[in-house]
Amino acid sequence: MPDHGDIKVDIAIIGGGMAGLTAACGLAHYGLEVAVIDAASPPDLTHEAYDGRCSAIAFASVEMFRALDIWSPLEETAQPIHEIRVSDGASPLFLHFDEADVGDQPLGQMVENRHLRQALFFRAGQFQNLHQIAPARPLSISRTDHQAEIVLSNGQHLAARLIIAADGRNSSLRAEAGILTPQWRYDQAGIVASIDHELPHCGIAHERFLPDGPFASCPLKAIDPLWCGPCAPIAPRPSWPCLPVVLRPKYKSGWGIF
Repeated sequence: MPDHGDIKVDIAIIGGGMAGLTAACGLAHYGLEVAVIDAASPPDLTHEAYDGRCSAIAFASVEMFRALDIWSPLEETAQPIHEIRVSDGASPLFLHFDEADVGDQPLGQMVENRHLRQALFFRAGQFQNLHQIAPARPLSISRTDHQAEIVLSNGQHLAARLIIAADGRNSSLRAEAGILTPQWRYDQAGIVASIDHELPHCGIAHERFLPDGPFASCPLKAIDPLWCGPCAPIAPRPSWPCLPVVLRPKYKSGWGIF
């Protein structure tokens, strides 16, 4: 539920993205008092233009979403992954993972990020013990022996027994806590795009490891390829050539689909 007053909770989660909201719903589901703080408003985070990407949700994570009553709104738009094929270079051979080898459930599901966010916000709004505070960001955090006290940019004061940092890969909260993370550059640029295809994908996810970088095609209600190559300036989207024109000369010998 939205909250505008000063509150005291068991756990405060800084960052209301997919990871933060999932943690919030899980903790609230088991009775803890939770607050989620995010710099962006829910309408912005669930708008189609905010994030056009998709995520592969593993079987265990789908089961978790079902247990938390989050999955039901996603049933209609999620695409089951029935097989995964992993190959190296132009080799016709591939590692083959089939759902039939592990049970009667898909290996995972492909879900549009905006749909998952919408389902998470819907479920979060059903908890009386889950406070959604947005847009807001922490201005200061002080600690005592028993709790942390947070002053937010919207003027609210929040007290929590535990703080979870879910504010992204460049987490300011993680840096403030002195938690170090190794980082390195791949010197590659990635292109993510959704395309239609005349042939059915049959729920098969492909990943091909090439000298320039990986190429993946993940099944959606339309085919969704991901291509990574050596880092170079990428033209603004309006001037990109048609995706098949880019991919055909590079991958036709190994894929034959463009």
